[in-house]
Amino acid sequence: KILTHVKEDICRITRQMMADEGYENLNIRAVAGKCGIGMGTIYNYYHSKEEIVAEIVVDDWNVILRCMDQSNRSGHEPMDKLESIFGLLQGFIVGFHGTWVQMSMASGKSADQVRVRCRRHDYRHQLSERIDACIGSEQNEFCADLIARLFLSYAPEPGFQFLQIAPAISGVLKGCAGSK
Repeated sequence: KILTHVKEDICRITRQMMADEGYENLNIRAVAGKCGIGMGTIYNYYHSKEEIVAEIVVDDWNVILRCMDQSNRSGHEPMDKLESIFGLLQGFIVGFHGTWVQMSMASGKSADQVRVRCRRHDYRHQLSERIDACIGSEQNEFCADLIARLFLSYAPEPGFQFLQIAPAISGVLKGCAGSK
């Protein structure tokens, strides 16, 4: 039997199963069954369900980063760009927040959990870079990181809107500009 696009099928089915049944009910056996392949075939590509989910998250994160970069290239004002970045981040987090929490809490100090924490740090750094590019080179890295941390704190809250945090961000930008 010749299989084509196996990794893509595994990720597509896993994504759908997470949406339908949740991360906690996801398992390799069920994914294999829905893909019409053996469990061993999945293990040829991935070592665990966490690894499959991590790849899905990374793929979606990379799409969000490209959208953030596109927003930064627009001719809009920095606050408008920041609002766009916040909205993109919020959409991403809403889609994966519960999954990240569940992955982080699963099975103690597994290698997958360590990778999840490292990825979160990498994601914050990448977000901070986009914010830095948005607010301009006259600001400093601390300012961009502070705004990134604010975004990451408030984006998961249901119903939270950028306008609620905009005055604080304006104050941060003014404060950072004054500290130079």
